[in-house]
Amino acid sequence: MMQRMKKSGLALQAAALAAAFALTAGCRGSSPVFDEGPEHRYAAVVLGTRIILPTGETNIGGITLNLEGDGGREASRYRLEVPAGRAMLFPIEPGIYRMTPARSVFGWHQAQMRVVADDFAYKTPFPPQIMRKAPIDLRPKRVRSLGIVEVRFISDPVRKEVKIAVRLDDTVAARRAAIEQIIRDMAAGSIPSEERDRDFNWSGSLEDCLIGLQAESEQRPLYKSSP
Repeated sequence: MMQRMKKSGLALQAAALAAAFALTAGCRGSSPVFDEGPEHRYAAVVLGTRIILPTGETNIGGITLNLEGDGGREASRYRLEVPAGRAMLFPIEPGIYRMTPARSVFGWHQAQMRVVADDFAYKTPFPPQIMRKAPIDLRPKRVRSLGIVEVRFISDPVRKEVKIAVRLDDTVAARRAAIEQIIRDMAAGSIPSEERDRDFNWSGSLEDCLIGLQAESEQRPLYKSSP
């Protein structure tokens, strides 16, 4: 009888721990709904990562950051995990979002960004430049290219150390390059089939995004500023 009670107690403890872990894991932000398409009125963002070591660019590693909506504790939170040398498409519920640091398992924003390069993990302050970006308006059935997060490892021969500089390249050229990479990878069949099928569902929206970026790049000021 006592053994059954002990086993029951252990089972309850395990269930409670599992529930607590699931709850705290949810505070970090959920992964984007991988297979949702524009037909379900989802939006999507595209984000790329470029990691440059002193020896050159690497395609081994990646970065993680959050995309978070307004609304406090009830706001939607998404963890965007982007491999090095890739651009990824993430289906997101429509709304107003900001790019923020990733959160811990307890839901706290982490002051530092975790970067993995060539199988080594590093931490560096989350870029204020990204924190200061204007809110992102994600609309149903639309793709929004956020650009390319560039992580550059800079050698300091005097101090004999390496500094890490992180910035978001959100120029028109970078935002267009991220979209074009997804289209190339999809056409070449160089990505997993389930990812390729998802991106194909967004092909019309990707094309619309490219057209919008082309129009943006061709805009000219109506007047010249005075010297």
